[in-house]
Amino acid sequence: MTYCKQVEEIEQGRETADFGVTDKQGRRIGAQVLFSRVTFEAIEEGYRGLQWKREPGTYFAFYPRALRAGKGYGASQRTQYFTNNEARLEAVEKYFKGARARALKAWNGGADPEHESRWYKKAE
Repeated sequence: MTYCKQVEEIEQGRETADFGVTDKQGRRIGAQVLFSRVTFEAIEEGYRGLQWKREPGTYFAFYPRALRAGKGYGASQRTQYFTNNEARLEAVEKYFKGARARALKAWNGGADPEHESRWYKKAE
């Protein structure tokens, strides 16, 4: 593994999911991932900028973030890099599935969003 610098990042869009539940303040809970293609080059000796420990090349990346009322919420999460798009899409699917499960557990008692409970107020 070598140290590299990022030389190019091309945004490739985003995907947003609304989990059908609200928090105590009535904000819709969801998640979003930003897609990009990132190119890294090995650094020269003496380089003092940002560095990543990875092999030089082009990677497919996604940056996940939690949403409340359609806006970014909470601590940032790290960008994940993949050597091919299929692996990235599998990871995104896994991320959304896990994020939805956590949202339902925290705000809906683990029930289906159509079920109203003391933890969950149906969103209009």
